Amino acid sequence: MAYCAGANLDWHSDDAEYGFLKHELETSYAYVIGHLRPTTTLADATQSFERYYEGAGVVQMAHRLTGAQMALDAWRARPSTVPVSSGVIAAGATQPQASG
Repeated sequence: MAYCAGANLDWHSDDAEYGFLKHELETSYAYVIGHLRPTTTLADATQSFERYYEGAGVVQMAHRLTGAQMALDAWRARPSTVPVSSGVIAAGATQPQASG
């Protein structure tokens, strides 16, 4: 909530979700990017992200992989006029291949 207040964002918004994720991956969780860069499949990247960033008590990897595939598909389908952010996404924008 403090991040959203400082950034003047509604904490319910996608901008707030993305902004806070980007903020964490550039600060206290910056080491996660080092674990994501060597991954070559969507499954490997999803597992690494869960292990080093999310740390869920109940992982439900199949559900996470479905969500990751949806996000990757949406990213690939974005209009070419939409620039890739200059932050975390640009650093790892190699479009990992889906596994399976």
